[in-house]
Amino acid sequence: AVLAPAAACPAREAGGEADGASDADAAEDAVLAGACLAGLPVVSIPAGFVPEGDRTLPIGVHLIGPEGGDARVLRVAREIESVTGFAGRCASA
Repeated sequence: AVLAPAAACPAREAGGEADGASDADAAEDAVLAGACLAGLPVVSIPAGFVPEGDRTLPIGVHLIGPEGGDARVLRVAREIESVTGFAGRCASA
């Protein structure tokens, strides 16, 4: 399995618009698109929060598994969520 950033930067503000695709955005899209085109199972997992001014923003990771490894990827994701405690938590506004 491969663990990769879900995004090149923390989440944008709800309703906010991107300033355009950056090289980092294009690179992360290429990783995810490649996995999807290859038919590999991918799940996004909460990975924590980062400070941004007077609030915190969520960050996440993608867990990419082998072909046919859907159930295994979900089991690993569930285990990671139970160990980290980030699942179900919300960022501060």
